[in-house]
Amino acid sequence: MKGKRILIIGAMIIFAGIVALASIHFMSRQKPELLKKEKAEEILIKEEEPVKGPKVDKPKEAKPALQETPEAEAPAEQEAVLSARLRTEPSEVEIEVEEGGRKSSEFTLINDGPGKVLFNIYKVDKADTPAEIDQAVEQLIAYKKDKLPEKPAEEDLEKTGLFRGAPWLIQFPYYGILGPGETLDVKLAAVASNLEIGSNSTNLIILGLNKEEIAVVPVHVEVKAAPRIRFADIKVDDGVTPGTKGNLDNVAGPGEKVAFTVYLDNQGNGKAKGLTVTATADNASVTVLEGEAKLDFVEAKGRFNARFLIDVSDDAITTSPPSVTLTIKDSEGREWTENFYVGEPGKFDYPTGLISDEKKPEKVEEGL
Repeated sequence: MKGKRILIIGAMIIFAGIVALASIHFMSRQKPELLKKEKAEEILIKEEEPVKGPKVDKPKEAKPALQETPEAEAPAEQEAVLSARLRTEPSEVEIEVEEGGRKSSEFTLINDGPGKVLFNIYKVDKADTPAEIDQAVEQLIAYKKDKLPEKPAEEDLEKTGLFRGAPWLIQFPYYGILGPGETLDVKLAAVASNLEIGSNSTNLIILGLNKEEIAVVPVHVEVKAAPRIRFADIKVDDGVTPGTKGNLDNVAGPGEKVAFTVYLDNQGNGKAKGLTVTATADNASVTVLEGEAKLDFVEAKGRFNARFLIDVSDDAITTSPPSVTLTIKDSEGREWTENFYVGEPGKFDYPTGLISDEKKPEKVEEGL
């Protein structure tokens, strides 16, 4: 009986051993798969968890540097397309102005390009041929890109015409922004005060940020000879000739009847024709008795005179001689005005007009 128990216990021990070995074998085969699964779960958790610690900025990607490409000579058709971004109507401006005068004109600037154009207008009067204009444009582009020194040399400024171009031509605006399809009227004024008779020309170069945004407008100003009437001198008669009365000091004063002759110069290069000269008093204390004179013509650089008669009231202000305005008109519609005191230069203390007693002559009988 005892031996039977021993056999049963031994069998149970052997069975348990077999089960244990089987379990160990099973676990040894499953462990690599479990490790892989745990590793994958660990990686997934780390990816989902936010990174703790100091923030580290990602390095910015460096932008590739812009490189200037050499400009190739474009065919004529391509140049026409590029230049069509900016154009003007009319393409040239012609102005006729009389010497010493001022005449206005204008042209329209049009942006045919797809984008906005930031432009400046320059005057270059030393560029007549296409090659000279192209050279001026290149210099202006270089100037705008700051390729010239911070303080350009005198010859550079003269070449670009930035400060020396055609001072007799005024344009407005000098710069601006023009959107796609937009237009702008550019006003011009030719001032012929210091211009010689004949032709004068300049070029307006309208330039954007590059050579594609450009328009060149030739401006031709023809200065014509014309008369220019200016006051030259005055002689005052206050008691010398019949019909006048006064104290003979050659200055109009209270209670006097004064004749005065005005000398006028035609300083222009053109003949003045059909002149009418009219005198009007500048204050109520003066009455103009004879106030108009006529003249058929005055040659260029010639002189003429006109005589007038005024009466000065007894209560006129004596701090200065009375003043008169002359209006001179010619048969072609020109008009000039001159304003002056009725007193000979040096005979009164201009500008106050005070007359010293030392300058007054002794009383002279009327009519002598």
